[in-house]
Amino acid sequence: MVTTLVDIEQALKEIRTTSIVSCPIRPIAIPGSDSATALESGDTMGNVFSIRVPRSGVIVSATLWDMDYKNIQTDLEVYREPIADVAVDAAYAPTDAEGLNFITELSFFVFDAQGANFYTSEITNIGKAYSAPKGLLYIQGVTRGTPTVTAGSPYRVQLQIQSFDSNFVEE
Repeated sequence: MVTTLVDIEQALKEIRTTSIVSCPIRPIAIPGSDSATALESGDTMGNVFSIRVPRSGVIVSATLWDMDYKNIQTDLEVYREPIADVAVDAAYAPTDAEGLNFITELSFFVFDAQGANFYTSEITNIGKAYSAPKGLLYIQGVTRGTPTVTAGSPYRVQLQIQSFDSNFVEE
């Protein structure tokens, strides 16, 4: 196989090219996080959900929108493969096998009031590298307090990722 200098230069350019992408472009509602169920610390908050992401990258930052003005620590457990979806209000208890696909825990505990309607919490400089062969990260919310989130006010999340996937396009 003959490779030209132009081909080699293009390949090197693609390897060195990274960009910061928002996943998703608009914050995604955490399904079931607005179940109007009284939760206890350590309970799942909503259902397992997935976010389309570059196949490889670094989680740079993350933002959580608390649309119900609760101001209670919420953790997002991030996996590279799906985990069992348990009932909202069940104890978060992944299996050992699921644990082998664990990437990171994002703990949102400092909230900033955005007027009188909602809070945001941001984590910056995360720097967690990952690979996601399916182009998806699977996430389970876990509360560290005792909220009862009002129906119609789901929490929302968005990740900012340094993409190493030259084929990834934000949607």
